[in-house]
Amino acid sequence: MNKAIHILQEGNNLKSELAREVLSKILTGNCLDSDVENFLIEFESKPYHWEDLIGFIQAMKESCISINKTTKKPIMDVCGTGGSEKSRFNISTAAVFVLAAAGIHVAKHGNYGSRRPNGSFNFLEEMNIPFQFNVNEINTLLKESKCCFLFARYFHPGMRHVVNARKKIGKRTVFNILGPLANPIDLDYQLIGLSSEENMDVLIDTVKALSLKKVMFCIGGDGRDEVSLLGKTKLIHVENKTVKEFEFDFSKEIEKIKHDYECGDSHENALTLINIFIEEDWEHPIIKHISINVAAALLCAGQVSSLVEGYEKSNELFKSGAVIKSINHYKKIAAELK
Repeated sequence: MNKAIHILQEGNNLKSELAREVLSKILTGNCLDSDVENFLIEFESKPYHWEDLIGFIQAMKESCISINKTTKKPIMDVCGTGGSEKSRFNISTAAVFVLAAAGIHVAKHGNYGSRRPNGSFNFLEEMNIPFQFNVNEINTLLKESKCCFLFARYFHPGMRHVVNARKKIGKRTVFNILGPLANPIDLDYQLIGLSSEENMDVLIDTVKALSLKKVMFCIGGDGRDEVSLLGKTKLIHVENKTVKEFEFDFSKEIEKIKHDYECGDSHENALTLINIFIEEDWEHPIIKHISINVAAALLCAGQVSSLVEGYEKSNELFKSGAVIKSINHYKKIAAELK
């Protein structure tokens, strides 16, 4: 630990092996909270480097409760890194069931909200969608319902050893971007939402070194970590170590939104979505917002050739009742497992 802190103080990178070694030690509870805090302070004082992130990801994957998938189907995750400080709807969580209805296998990795009860798993609780299952049950859910939810607090028990240090620091740290890249199951595709372009080059170099087939980053034009209805969203494809970028303006490519929508904590968001389903209000801006993010995931997985095509496909899944069937099927399988 002292060696690592000294290297950081000199403005140098740890490199992957030392980064893996240090975080492994932290995650096994072999460091004092004060040492963890000092390490994080020094690490956050300099620009990130992709080799350090690779070492951290390796340590997190090695220390987590891993899942050896039993399905041969490609698996993807859709998640954001937060950080917008804006009220938001749980878009990526809702998108999971649309993707499952489209035949995409999704392993959604996430957590409770860190500052407000508005995280993915707060939303699942408010929707009465169970998620606390063991590894075998997770594989059953993934096989039978095409989706599962991996609660980070359960699958990454070692992260409890950094909680106090993160609270002391009181701001976002490298763990906010590591979380999406440390899914306990090996993924093929991943859609990652970012609220800004900060660390973009480092993240691109990091995913190039991972075994994912394709990653798509999206930076919302409204400052949120998802494809936005307002403003120009930047999308970055990383595939076979090649990088392609393009912008997407919902108001020009699809339609101009007359008004934004209200959102709040996960309880309010769940009530809103339930009412949309009851009223079959498929023109609601939330449905449009979910659909354009589903479109990005479908494009990432190679299931459509454009965001417009993916958007239309997602809309049809809502209107046909396939999304509600997907939710109910997941709940049925989950109830049988319980």
